[in-house]
Amino acid sequence: MKKRFKSILTVLMAFILAMPLTACGGSNVESVDDTKTQLTVYSYDGGVGNVWLDKVIERFEADFANTSFEEGKVGVQIHANKEKPNQDLSIIEQMEDVLFTEWCNTSSLFSMNRTLDISDIMNVPLNEYLVDGNGTPLTTDTDTIEDKLFDKTKQFFSFSEGKYKGLPHYSHFATLIYNKVLLDDNSLYFARTPDLEAIENGDMMGYFIASPDDEKSCGPNGVCENGEGDDGLPATYDEFFILCDAVVELTKAPFIWNGSGKEGYTRYLLNSIYLNLAGAEKANINWDYDSNGKQIDIIDANGKPAKATVTPDNFGALNRQLEKYQAIEIFDRIIDTYSDYHSANENPNKDNLGTQDDYIRSYKTATQVLFLVEGSYWYNEANDAQYFDNARYLDANFDKYNDFRVFPLPRVYEGFASDVEGTNPHKNVVADQSDSLACINATIANDPVKVKLAKTFLAYCYTQESLADFTKWSNTVKLMNYTVDKNDLLNDYAKHLWDYCQESDYVLPYSAHNNYTNGGQEKWSLHISAGFWTYTGSGSPWTELRGANKKPLSYFNNYAANR
Repeated sequence: MKKRFKSILTVLMAFILAMPLTACGGSNVESVDDTKTQLTVYSYDGGVGNVWLDKVIERFEADFANTSFEEGKVGVQIHANKEKPNQDLSIIEQMEDVLFTEWCNTSSLFSMNRTLDISDIMNVPLNEYLVDGNGTPLTTDTDTIEDKLFDKTKQFFSFSEGKYKGLPHYSHFATLIYNKVLLDDNSLYFARTPDLEAIENGDMMGYFIASPDDEKSCGPNGVCENGEGDDGLPATYDEFFILCDAVVELTKAPFIWNGSGKEGYTRYLLNSIYLNLAGAEKANINWDYDSNGKQIDIIDANGKPAKATVTPDNFGALNRQLEKYQAIEIFDRIIDTYSDYHSANENPNKDNLGTQDDYIRSYKTATQVLFLVEGSYWYNEANDAQYFDNARYLDANFDKYNDFRVFPLPRVYEGFASDVEGTNPHKNVVADQSDSLACINATIANDPVKVKLAKTFLAYCYTQESLADFTKWSNTVKLMNYTVDKNDLLNDYAKHLWDYCQESDYVLPYSAHNNYTNGGQEKWSLHISAGFWTYTGSGSPWTELRGANKKPLSYFNNYAANR
């Protein structure tokens, strides 16, 4: 994601903090209104943007305009910092009162008591907690914040002393984005009844429908839906590679990814392949450290299938999980076979934003691209950079040629749709991969006015209204229990994304187990900058696998032995 700054010197932080505060909430005021109670908020300026924050601040300041949080003052003024780095939260003492972070070691922050205990706001109905100075409810939400959390989220976010010290913020997941129009225009949907004669004569287009009226295959969910849903999309990785080869035959590019950050961004692809092969139940064993007495499928050092049981005291077999090996094989084939079909993939000067721009505009070039390797938040970044506006300005027919959606990856390694149809494969998998945290800085613990205001603002951000508004303005989701009216969403991508998430199983890649909380978060995080796919002494999976002489089994054995 953009603006991934490294930690900075304390001197520079002091200089930043000495600069005039800028009040948000719809205004650009550089002075402090001493008649109002003050609150500072930090929000990582990454893929979800900060329009959502401006909107919630504007509403909060209006709702509490006549409420007094301290003697002699009425109303609230909130100052938002959207630029400061959060990758090294050792500087948390110098940061704002309320923090909305991206990737950070949550378990360490909780254990070190760097964030404030918010347990007292977790089980109060929000319409009772959020009231103005006259006691009038400021929300119709009768749920508590805890009601909105999944059981695993509750366990993890309260593991330290049994106290809640933060909340999950935004969620993004590894994904392939695809342009549906490219498939539509070229009839690249698998036929339920392929043309075997054409295939035997070397014509791979025999796998696909010959006209829009032809019956499509069942797709990865194993159910034929009269041409709707995922019908006609690859049901297995054998079909997936047939699709990629067909795209090449049509002189188009199957993939584009961030050339300057390929070691990290292609990990998005590896994550997604693994999770969708394994399914939520098998994938969750990575963070539960327990297969509950069931044996899992593994690959031994000779590449042969075997079985093993995972327990919290003996979980090394997780590193040999069959689906991890399959994912590594698939990943290896993708980066070795299809890297060279778009110049961005190997370009060290092509960053994530430049790659998004190339992808959006590729329909007008000689190298049209089917798949973008990204995070689910990509649309918001590209939209903020005005790539869509620019494309529409240059071509009024832009939307006619582009319909960007999340691609439902196959959940089956080999075979064809006919082998998958009716077998009831598991759902798509959506995993929280941002390690994103909302919390209150423990530095304000001795200031009761600040504590009350900070907790009130944090709770306000987790009402049903605020959560739905967050999805509206960020084009992404929080993996929590809330609802969204799709008619309120601002673009088709957001609507498709919301539907995709609702139709998927969630994986929450964190744990209250000691293996995770005692220094294990970095190792087991699925964030692209973390170590889920690396091992002691190795580089990234890209580095270890790219090239004809680098073998998946060798990498897999090193990975399994040196995690």
